[in-house]
Amino acid sequence: MDKWEYKKLWFGVNGLKMSEFETELNKLGDDGWEVICATELDQGLRILLKRRKN
Repeated sequence: MDKWEYKKLWFGVNGLKMSEFETELNKLGDDGWEVICATELDQGLRILLKRRKN
């Protein structure tokens, strides 16, 4: 059975700067993370990622 780990990111108010959005997602993608959900909020953007546990 596959096992997963999850990570949550915030972009915008009280989180990472929106200017760092693409750079940060590309870095995480290189590390095996995959975006599974993105939610736009008044304060910014919430991203949920997952990757297979080794």
